Amino acid sequence: MLQFVERAGAHLRGEDQQTWRSHLAAEQDNIRAALRWMLDSNQLDMASRLHVGLLMFWWIQGYTSEARRWADELLTQVDSLEPPAAARAQLSGGLAAAWEGDYPRAIPLLQKATAQFRELGDVRGAGVAQMALAYVQPAPADTESLLLESAADPYQSGDLWAVNIALQSRADVALASGHPERARELYEDGLQLAES
Repeated sequence: MLQFVERAGAHLRGEDQQTWRSHLAAEQDNIRAALRWMLDSNQLDMASRLHVGLLMFWWIQGYTSEARRWADELLTQVDSLEPPAAARAQLSGGLAAAWEGDYPRAIPLLQKATAQFRELGDVRGAGVAQMALAYVQPAPADTESLLLESAADPYQSGDLWAVNIALQSRADVALASGHPERARELYEDGLQLAES
């Protein structure tokens, strides 16, 4: 089930998204049973991988409450996790809390995830965590600088999809801050990257 979810997750970023959404939706009972077994049998590394693998699906489907419930349960055992699993658990917990609007919970989790991914040399994980952190920061100036930094890590790792999300996010910030011309430039950069 873990291999299936990780394979499906890679396809959710491309033209096969609808097909793989359907595959994942059809397997939800089995996925939930696998996650339950992993948590109950102390297979926490696998549980953290499965949870992260499902994040995009849960977000697209609007299953934010379910993502939050599983993340909160995994985080009760974060102190016993190995560093990579702890970083994944904090990332997924931070994202799930942010989706639910619980920024006081999301911010420290995403800060810890960013730091841990950097310590591990996981540039993609650090970039995703920092990008999420930018969304929950209270100050727009902090948001722009965090988004600038967050685009660098996925770019280095070759994750152009994540770079494009960072560009779109920067454009959103520029537009909301009253800079429509800058927003247009960033949206066009994102479009060009998506078409390449």
